[in-house]
Amino acid sequence: MSIRRYVPFHGFDPHEEVEIARRRLPHWRQSGATYFITFRLADSLPQSLLHQWRNERAIWLRWHSPPWSADTQLEYEERFIDRLQQWLDAGMGACHLRRSDVRTKVERSLLNFDGERYHIDAFVLMPNHVHAVIVPTRGYALSTILKGIKGVSANECNKLPGRKCRF
Repeated sequence: MSIRRYVPFHGFDPHEEVEIARRRLPHWRQSGATYFITFRLADSLPQSLLHQWRNERAIWLRWHSPPWSADTQLEYEERFIDRLQQWLDAGMGACHLRRSDVRTKVERSLLNFDGERYHIDAFVLMPNHVHAVIVPTRGYALSTILKGIKGVSANECNKLPGRKCRF
């Protein structure tokens, strides 16, 4: 589906207020910012690999307290962000998003509140994960938006015969 409209890009502003939340990854939030987000199917990475990655990351973070130099930031991205993306791109897991009926359900969930709660500039559905460029509208938190998209997507996909999708 082609979306033909202009969604202004508002990059991270280092001079504005930032909220940093840590769950499994650091998430930086800034009002009005544009986000590149990735979410994945639960089986897209073997649990043993994910566990090893988390342990290595936790040890690395203990030895590298912020603020980081540009070189340290680059090392972090190469060791953890880039490596995780490479694993996702390897196509592990059941890759339910290869099915057109599953992709259609996820696409509808992504676009359901586009223009109301958020603006989607672009998205791509990979076999086992989703990338999107999204701008939350005032009054809507990115975490709430993503919880809704992933929850509705999973519920709708699980109504299809033989599918058990978890994001």
